[in-house]
Amino acid sequence: MGAWRPAGAGLADALAFLSRFALPRTGATTPGPNAPGLDRALAWFGPAGLVLGCIWTLPALALPELFAWGVGTASPSPQWPQALLAGWIWLFLSVWTTFGLHWDGTADLGDAEGSGATGERFRQILADSRLGAFGALRLLLVFGGEWCCVSWHAARVFAAQSPAEAAALALPLALAPAWGRGAAVLLAHMGPPRQGPGLGALACAAARPGLHALYRIAGLAVCAGLVMLGLPLWRAGLLLVAQMLLLRRVTGLARREGGLSGDFFGAAIEEGTLCFLLFTL
Repeated sequence: MGAWRPAGAGLADALAFLSRFALPRTGATTPGPNAPGLDRALAWFGPAGLVLGCIWTLPALALPELFAWGVGTASPSPQWPQALLAGWIWLFLSVWTTFGLHWDGTADLGDAEGSGATGERFRQILADSRLGAFGALRLLLVFGGEWCCVSWHAARVFAAQSPAEAAALALPLALAPAWGRGAAVLLAHMGPPRQGPGLGALACAAARPGLHALYRIAGLAVCAGLVMLGLPLWRAGLLLVAQMLLLRRVTGLARREGGLSGDFFGAAIEEGTLCFLLFTL
């Protein structure tokens, strides 16, 4: 029991930091990035992402079945309308439960990087709450990519021939948010923090020695498990390579522009989620 309480506290802090699910024990008055305990929460980003993934996936796969009742099956692919709805529900729940914070970071970094600005001008654009053309384009590409991939996964689940097969095919939908938040943990170890107070400095300070090794081993274990469930080995390899390239790109940008801030982590989470959804199809 004594070992469970700190673990439960860390998971509760991670959920409070990453979502609107601030449990009473965390002492958080405002969920999301103002929640306390990032030093304990960072290590639990992956498990918290798995909890959120289950919260998004179960309704996303169950609710379209209710809408399908009484609908004819004359269509050659009747699962696709359900799959598109499932993808939308999954994304709606991801935005609602997280306040859209990671999408905000994705858009802000898209505007700053797409502008071609450097130095202080880059930081001014990054801090600007207004949405520009480059931020809108990145949102469209990442959000649209996730919708396509989640819908494709859902279509395979709806076409499964047995409950066991459906559960195996649904697993990537639950794991994707955990993978994306694990990418943020790795980024905290790889990139230099932004000088001064801010989320980037807090996250990098919370990245304790050995945590990155633990998350890398967990990533390899996830890939190995998916291969055992039928994912082609070459896709698992591409997933690992693509994720590392994404993190190196963000890290390089942070080094060039004065260090990591919260927007970098938000973009890394959503791009990591998309990367996982894409390469596990």
